Formats: sequence, C-alpha cells, structure tokens
Amino acid sequence: MLTATGVTVRFGKRVLFEDVNIKFNKSCCYGIIRSKWLTGNPPF
Repeated sequence: MLTATGVTVRFGKRVLFEDVNIKFNKSCCYGIIRSKWLTGNPPF
C-alpha cells in the first residue's frame, strides 16, 4: 500500500484539488489521466 498526504494539483492559477489524502491498495490498478482542457490545449 502507498499513502500520500496533503496532495495538491494546480494548473496555473486553477486549483484542481488541495490537501487531499490518497491511499493506493496493492490489489487495485491505477492510472493517471491528463486532461488537455486543464492545460489549455483542447483535444480538437
């Protein structure tokens, strides 16, 4: 198990989430998704 405490994600001045605690269990599969809308590059 992996635990992260106080995680914050920001894109420029926009705060996506702040001070989040996350726990990843070894029996689950996780992925990271990057939204082009949040980075200012729409997908089309």
